[in-house]
Amino acid sequence: MCDTTNARPIVNELLKYLQTADYAIREEMVLKIAILTERYATDAQWYVDISLKLLHVAGDHVSDEVWQRVIQVVTNNEELQAYAAQHILGYTKGDCHDSLVKIGAYILGEFGHLIADNKGCSPIEQFLALYSKMAYSSDHTRAFILSCFVKFVNLFPEIKPQLLQVFRAYSHSPDSELQQRAYEYLQLALLPADDLLRTVCDEMPPFSERISVLLSRLHQKSAGTSDKRTWVVGGKDANADEKEFMLTQKSGLKRSFTTPANGISGTNGASKTGASSDLLGLDLAASDATAPNLASAAHLSPDWDIGFNRLFFVDEGVLFEDAQIQVGLRSEYRGHLGVCKLYFTNKSSFSIGSFTTTLDNPSPTGLKVDTKSLPEPDVLPASQTQQTVHDASGLAFDDFFNAGGRSRGPA
Repeated sequence: MCDTTNARPIVNELLKYLQTADYAIREEMVLKIAILTERYATDAQWYVDISLKLLHVAGDHVSDEVWQRVIQVVTNNEELQAYAAQHILGYTKGDCHDSLVKIGAYILGEFGHLIADNKGCSPIEQFLALYSKMAYSSDHTRAFILSCFVKFVNLFPEIKPQLLQVFRAYSHSPDSELQQRAYEYLQLALLPADDLLRTVCDEMPPFSERISVLLSRLHQKSAGTSDKRTWVVGGKDANADEKEFMLTQKSGLKRSFTTPANGISGTNGASKTGASSDLLGLDLAASDATAPNLASAAHLSPDWDIGFNRLFFVDEGVLFEDAQIQVGLRSEYRGHLGVCKLYFTNKSSFSIGSFTTTLDNPSPTGLKVDTKSLPEPDVLPASQTQQTVHDASGLAFDDFFNAGGRSRGPA
């Protein structure tokens, strides 16, 4: 019934009907309009226009998967980034729903510098547009905005005094998440050197393109739907090799920093878990969980466990450090999926040659691991190389431990 030749009029009519439709069907209508727009878009900019209009019209009836998918598509398509940043800024300058503010905070934090020279899009105007929403937004959305602002510190040093003022104000917030986030961002922005700031605010990598989370959500609502094409202009040829490692199957977005299926966090938003599966294994008081066997770690470097244990509870930090090398870890988990980036810094005064790393996965049936990038073999003094690893837990936590796993796996 709907294809690339008639998608535009059909979507436009559905948008008109959505405004007067019964409240009981609006959420499902929004989901299906979003899928039609994604699947049959022949113009990438039209996709952005309709998606933002849909979010503006539907308001509270938009599920998290819809606005998260917009972020994913924009992030993965470089030609859309400046266009989307300009248009979302226009929405945030007026009255808009929380979901649009979240998109605005994410996209402007990542790509706001692409439009900073455009009329009406200066750094201070981007800042004011988002700041004006903080008083009326949810705490979750405020966390997105704070994360955007710390990226502004890196991108737009000319507005750093205004950004510091916001961090100072929210470091006294009654909400503990906002308070801690604002305080940490404040201390990061006040560091005399900006090396760490640049590392923390590094541009997020593209999302893995596999199965659309919108379709996964629709499958949960409507049994029998089997079309799993991913967003490609025209909606064709989007099925990748199913044998490849799938990072987005039945999940939320790949990367917001520590976001489960219904939220984006880390430097991009507050952690927000909605599915019961995301809570597996998080009961720290449980007594029947099998403890990791550390006897096999006797050959490791002294004090290796200090950073290792600390990183059970935070998403980034120093995993290991001695006089020669520092190993940093930055991780993000969403449901059963995870992305880990390792940073290897040569602290010595001589070069490290033939540098290699080895991943030991004692339970391949419970945890799939895929190395996306390897470190450079030669690391000069005071220089850094990186390694990116994607992982997916195939078993619940208790099952994973019983299968012989030696780590907690993705949370």
